[in-house]
Amino acid sequence: MSKALVGIGVAFAGFSVVSFALKKTADASEKVTESAVQLGNTLGITATRASALAAALDDAHASTQDYVGAFQAISRQIKTNEDDLNSLGIKTRDSNGQFRDSESVMMSALAALREYKGGLDQQEAAQAIFGRGAADAIKLLRLQSGAIEEQIEKQQRL
Repeated sequence: MSKALVGIGVAFAGFSVVSFALKKTADASEKVTESAVQLGNTLGITATRASALAAALDDAHASTQDYVGAFQAISRQIKTNEDDLNSLGIKTRDSNGQFRDSESVMMSALAALREYKGGLDQQEAAQAIFGRGAADAIKLLRLQSGAIEEQIEKQQRL
């Protein structure tokens, strides 16, 4: 009889561990979804695109906070120095004169920044492009333009 009780106890403990792990996974998934929605709202993109951006940033060893900081910084720069940004090769408007979407502007800015030699030249360019957000922008240099699309494709395959 005691072996049966031990067996039941072990089974119950195993069930508890699995239940706990599933709850933790569900909680983490909910947190990621909530974070993607918040990021999407901040950047004016869909939650799906924001989730892919977050994954691409993680692959590039950068954070969503780095991206949002750089985005806010370049948004300020566009308001005050749009002509200067355009002269640096950063396209802020489309052919109809409308502002480009946030992702396109950021990728254009990062591409322009990559053109500068690493070190002081790149730091000075980051300061000119992003102003106070230069430090955040430097962290984003590993983010490549196709990375977000790759993440969306990965999500669709899963």
